[in-house]
Amino acid sequence: MPSHQAAPILSIAGYDPSHGAGLVRDALTCHDFNQTCVSVCTANTIQTDTQFISCNWQPKDIILQQLKTILSEYSIQFCKIGIIENKDILQQCIDLLRAANKTTFILWDPIIHSSTGFQFLDSFANEVFDYIDCITPNNTEYETLVKKVGNDVIQYFNQTKCTIIKSYEETPTHYRNKLITGGDELYFKSKKYNSQLHGSGCRFSSAFLSIIAQGKSIQEAFKTATQYLEDQYRQAAKTSSAA
Repeated sequence: MPSHQAAPILSIAGYDPSHGAGLVRDALTCHDFNQTCVSVCTANTIQTDTQFISCNWQPKDIILQQLKTILSEYSIQFCKIGIIENKDILQQCIDLLRAANKTTFILWDPIIHSSTGFQFLDSFANEVFDYIDCITPNNTEYETLVKKVGNDVIQYFNQTKCTIIKSYEETPTHYRNKLITGGDELYFKSKKYNSQLHGSGCRFSSAFLSIIAQGKSIQEAFKTATQYLEDQYRQAAKTSSAA
């Protein structure tokens, strides 16, 4: 049994030395919402906020050992999964999480490519969708998922779980995110700023999960996370203009 009563958010993700994305960014975002975050490192990347050099995957045994150790110490109620090498490791991580706690809310941010074009994950198992609660792809990643696992699988997931498509639509002045849950659709737009924001997907999904951990509804978490990301873009634009 876990020895701690605290139930932090768990991030299963890669390490980005610039701290713009990955597990460090997840922890920083959780902190913004007064949530504690623990981590399992799936990869060491060599990157900055403007370039991606390489992804060095952690061995599967090391990843699973990290996860088992965390689960032996903490009662994990909320978990976000980011970059992961293959569907086998993804499934084994999910199996361990479900064995420890059947009710853990698992969010998968299916990062298929980095913004600079590096490919992370290229194969998927349909069974994964039976054991996760939410996916947060961008529009391109969502279309890839539909092609890889089939429209029927994704449509069933949309009916029974929660899908958020980041930047579903884009205009010269706004982004619009799309939430699908229980078959219902909700849209929420945010203002576009003339700025680059490394790790925007990590920021959004970890913000969303942090708000869910506060006991808020999926709809409220969706809106608040969208507003949070808009604030992050605004701050980046302000910093850029001041430089």
